[in-house]
Amino acid sequence: MAELEHAGLFAVLRAASVLEQRLEARLAEINLSLAKLAALCHVKGAGEALPLGRLTERLACVKSNVTQLIDRLEADGLVTRSQDPADRRSRLAVLTARGRRAARPARRSGIGRNTSCSAC
Repeated sequence: MAELEHAGLFAVLRAASVLEQRLEARLAEINLSLAKLAALCHVKGAGEALPLGRLTERLACVKSNVTQLIDRLEADGLVTRSQDPADRRSRLAVLTARGRRAARPARRSGIGRNTSCSAC
């Protein structure tokens, strides 16, 4: 790669990093993180309940990360876990009323549009 191309690439990477930091700071004001918001948006977009396996696929991460993420969301009162009536082996992440409310300020402020999920 030519020197100019390297400079351009690093400028884009730096800009992305700055934007991500600003987004995380705005989310912290409403006690969310980018990962939490993405999970909430995916669950909301699925009709307010989503099997954890499907959430893992949509977030493109490993099962243990989703388990920990749902643990944090559950501790915050934003989701609950329930049995999947269609599959006894599966658990659902279900939005709570508080979880629905938590996604609203993010959507109104435009934060949700900056995630990989447009459901917020």
